[in-house]
Amino acid sequence: EGGIRDYGSLEVEALGSVYEEVMGMRLERLVRASVRVGPRGVWTSLVGLREQGRGSARRELGVSAGQAKRLERAVFEGSEEEGARALEALAWGGRGGEAGEVVLQPGRERRSTGSHYTPRELSERVVERTLEPVLAGLGEEPSSVGLLSLRVCDPAMGCGAFLLAACRVLGLALEGAWRREGVRVEGDVGMKARRAVAERCVYGVDKNKMAVELALRSLWLETGARLEVLGRRLRRGDSLVGLLRGQLEGFDWRCGGAGSEAVAEVVGRAIDEGREEAKERGRLLGDVVVGAFFEGTSARERRAALALAREGVERWLAGGDAGEDVMRLGATGRGRWAFHWPLEYPEVFSGTGPRGRAGFDAIIGNPPFMGQSRMPAELGEGGRRWLIAAYPGHHGKTDLAAYFLRRAAALLEGRGSFGLITTNTIAQGDTREAGLAPLVARGGVVYDATRSRTWPGAASVSVSIVHMAFGACREHVAARRLDGVVAPVINSRLRPRPERATPARLAANRDKSFLGNKIYGQGFVLTPAQRDALIREDPRNGARVRPYLGGEEVNQSPAHDFHRYVIDFGDMSLADAERWPALIEIVRRLVKPARAQLKRRALRERWWQFGEKQLAMRRSIAGLRRCLVTSQVSKHLVFAFQPTDRVFSHALYVFPLAGYAHFALLQSRVHTPWAWLLSSSMRGDLRYTPSDCFETFPFPAPELLTPASALEAVGEALYTARAAYMLETRRGLTTTYNALRDPARVDPRVQRIRALHLELDRAVLAAYGWSDLSPPPMTEPRAPTERSRLREFEDEIVDRLFALNHERAAAERRAVAAAATQLGAT
Repeated sequence: EGGIRDYGSLEVEALGSVYEEVMGMRLERLVRASVRVGPRGVWTSLVGLREQGRGSARRELGVSAGQAKRLERAVFEGSEEEGARALEALAWGGRGGEAGEVVLQPGRERRSTGSHYTPRELSERVVERTLEPVLAGLGEEPSSVGLLSLRVCDPAMGCGAFLLAACRVLGLALEGAWRREGVRVEGDVGMKARRAVAERCVYGVDKNKMAVELALRSLWLETGARLEVLGRRLRRGDSLVGLLRGQLEGFDWRCGGAGSEAVAEVVGRAIDEGREEAKERGRLLGDVVVGAFFEGTSARERRAALALAREGVERWLAGGDAGEDVMRLGATGRGRWAFHWPLEYPEVFSGTGPRGRAGFDAIIGNPPFMGQSRMPAELGEGGRRWLIAAYPGHHGKTDLAAYFLRRAAALLEGRGSFGLITTNTIAQGDTREAGLAPLVARGGVVYDATRSRTWPGAASVSVSIVHMAFGACREHVAARRLDGVVAPVINSRLRPRPERATPARLAANRDKSFLGNKIYGQGFVLTPAQRDALIREDPRNGARVRPYLGGEEVNQSPAHDFHRYVIDFGDMSLADAERWPALIEIVRRLVKPARAQLKRRALRERWWQFGEKQLAMRRSIAGLRRCLVTSQVSKHLVFAFQPTDRVFSHALYVFPLAGYAHFALLQSRVHTPWAWLLSSSMRGDLRYTPSDCFETFPFPAPELLTPASALEAVGEALYTARAAYMLETRRGLTTTYNALRDPARVDPRVQRIRALHLELDRAVLAAYGWSDLSPPPMTEPRAPTERSRLREFEDEIVDRLFALNHERAAAERRAVAAAATQLGAT
């Protein structure tokens, strides 16, 4: 009723919407009354949440950190009624399901893959820009033969949105070539051009069986191509787990393995001849290598498994029996859906035939979004280790998108282009160092990039779009564009500046930033009422019960005040802690049982202490009346002073800096773009990372940071005015800076703080000797010219800081060398 009547009016892309809605869903009968909550639409109940334990609301339901904290506080600390109310407040439309009702429940894949179907307007724009230099390389009027020799692939194709776009773009080009060549085509010329492209030019891979089936049907509907032909090009497999030619011939997941002539001969025959029997023998070799990797849990075990496998394979190739071990490893590799590209697509990778080259001409797509923190749980530790080993040059603290960039470049075999939609962390931190940085270092050119844009679909994510060209394809890039604006160069940080080396950590900044305490046990935490009762019982308890502060209090409370206390035994022995019997009994009852289940021995054995006590941080602030703090994750980078008698949670970073001059420097828009660039983001918020953005930050000369400096005065003026406004309006830092950034807010007090921020920025620039730069307004830029001015200001600031960091690092190295020389002479 009221549904679609004319199915023929639907675009083929409508299949993608169906795929996105039903992927990973399962029918489930509710065992108890439940409600549907969170952005994933998960059915759950109060009992179910309690069974899953703390952390399940964030992990399973996908609600925001604030919502999860409030929900779990009510569920685990409140009454039944309070927990039920908190859960129902997050229900979709307030609707619940009764016990026995059948519902559609999102499964693990639905909740974890980060797969989002790409709307047609976005996929076609990405494909057109990716193919521009490829088509330009064929000349102004490419021939039909040249066009049909192109090979385009989506390594995470979903149900084929990008392949549909490729068929349309190349189909139009082919129609033009046929007209120029006088080729007569009966019937629907457009359909036949798209069919020719679909059957000759496009390839795709996906791990999801339903996705592959829908991609086949999508291309069939759009092009009329034969399903048996499409089925040879649209395949199921894991694009990132599998071997390329050098790895296959070397019989090693790393390139450059020893291999053998017999192995190389089998692989070469499989690729160059393309016969199914030969390919099957080659697949077994590749699967055995992959299986050997996943057989072990350490590098030594994996190498040993590979060595044994090599012996068995040599016997097999010499005419003997493959043996049980070889077949078992092969089955393990197949179980991982290992996809050995040259064996599955020999016509692309043989390097023979009319194309005269190996590799794809273009890689397109929208790979799954998955942050590095989720990868061990979703891919398994073995899967994570595979990515580190197969794509070397990093430590594994990277988002999944970086590996797809590396795989895309490898599949191009040194020539061609790719255009991929990625997470907006692609130009940040370790993800950049694992993905874009090594590709640029090897000669890849970023010729078009969108640094961040909101996803056009229902998913609440921000993405980056990156286009790169390699080899001869670089010569055919017409113009480089960054965020739609022509740029002379684009570096791996997606900035219109030359490539800069990773900034060095400076010795001058050592021991000036610390993560707060990780308590490992909510039983340590007390409400004000519980604390008061304990002190009434024994006033001595006050010495071991301290105010407890996290990121939420700093960002949301007008006075950065606390609403919790924590039992803190510091580094005491158990015997000393037992001098406070009421407190140790609470910890013994509420913390010790959970600690006993943990793997870390220190956490089990020293259960009365915080898991990470951060003794170095405590020593660093011990002689100070106050220190600076900032939230680990926040919408705006903001700093605040805190008394040093509080216990700071791991949601805060702590700086033993007590002067307003340091506050001015860190709160300025000199430090802010540096922090946003070198840290990472989470759901659009900043995840501040001191090791990357504080320890590397080059401060002005020390004499400019003294209590008598201009920075001290301007910092105090801003801090005082900001604090007064927050108390008067009962606003926290986040809502205060929302107001400061909103051009519609014309409150005189807000305008005064904006003016003080500009004054502070000018003072910081003067301290660096950069008064030639003029800071833009504090408000969020709306007009294109305003956005352009802000980008230019931030890009110039960051580039100068890079140069200054390299100068400081070089000076520190020279000082160390000179000291070593002097010591040796002495």
